Amino acid sequence: MKIFYFLLLLFFTTSCTKSLRDQEDFGKYLFDNLINKRTDKVKALYFSLKDTNEVIDKNLISFQLFIKFQGSEKKEEYIKRQNDQISAWYEKAQKNGISAANTIFVGTKYDSIVFIGDKYIHFLKIIFTYNNSENYFKLFQMIKLKDGWRMLNLFEPTNKEEFQKQIYVPVELKFSYFNWHYKLKSGATSCTEFASFFATISNQTKDNFDHIKFRIKIINTLNGHELFSKTYEKFEKIYSGDIVRYEIPELENYFLGVNVMKTENFNCIGEILDAKPKPLSQLDEVLY
Repeated sequence: MKIFYFLLLLFFTTSCTKSLRDQEDFGKYLFDNLINKRTDKVKALYFSLKDTNEVIDKNLISFQLFIKFQGSEKKEEYIKRQNDQISAWYEKAQKNGISAANTIFVGTKYDSIVFIGDKYIHFLKIIFTYNNSENYFKLFQMIKLKDGWRMLNLFEPTNKEEFQKQIYVPVELKFSYFNWHYKLKSGATSCTEFASFFATISNQTKDNFDHIKFRIKIINTLNGHELFSKTYEKFEKIYSGDIVRYEIPELENYFLGVNVMKTENFNCIGEILDAKPKPLSQLDEVLY
């Protein structure tokens, strides 16, 4: 009988260890505990200071950043961050109607992203189906111990459709310059107004877009007041490397309130508000 209980204990110990050691089993184990709200088991999968000596690869920048971060972060704050991330996961799942009854674990996608030299960051995407549509959530900065994996950050579940709805403002999609023609204001002898106005946008990203949203503003440089502001949407292809010029029809034959012949009187500002489609490469963007 004692041998039976020993073997039973050994079986459970081995099963639990396997759940942490293999990336697929780790993902499935974490997903199962999240979807069933076993909070204590989820918390046990976070990396902690007591795990420091068990880290296999101490070149991991995740590990080095963690040790550095712990020097300035109290233990209570780190635990609060864990609680906040887990609560956010539960809240998003509840909001979207995600539960154990309508989800199926699909698998994981693991990668190592080179950051500086030979130092890298592990992340794991955990994929599951919800009402027959693919969803996922991410674990950033994975750390491997002798007995398996631990995570530093847990992010909320999402999907490609939700991802595409998110606003995307690429840094390298930007306004290059503005130019205009002016003429004498009707009935005036020295005061001028716009005859036409153009805004030029440069796509220096590696991506193509078929819909952009932007805003044109003109500011009075003397008092900072807005003289013009309007949002535009363009549904046309803008390929990587393109430079496109848009005429702003509202500024045709438009009196700005200042003499536009003197460029020091006003300042033109262009803001990119959104660009679609959002590149799928952003799905695997590492957040630091």
